[in-house]
Amino acid sequence: MQEEVPSQFSRLEKEKNLSIDEQYIQMVTQDLLNQMDGRINEYVSQLPATEEGRGYTDEECASIVEQIKRDIVMAVERHLEINITGRRETNEDNGDQ
Repeated sequence: MQEEVPSQFSRLEKEKNLSIDEQYIQMVTQDLLNQMDGRINEYVSQLPATEEGRGYTDEECASIVEQIKRDIVMAVERHLEINITGRRETNEDNGDQ
């Protein structure tokens, strides 16, 4: 998480020609970390019931990790669109008037 979220922001900064404050990236990273337990529990609850004492298979764990990675990518992209790009476009529109 500590590497994935900043990496996502870095990629999107380059793609969209933006500059995003490091503190902002850390705040978003922390917010996503705070949501992680709930997400893991949600995905685990969707797995078929396991026999008592049996752990989850490597495939099941890998599936949950991949789902969470997809969630992170989507969350960062959505967050950027709503909170950064939208704000930037509004400021540019105001400057043109």
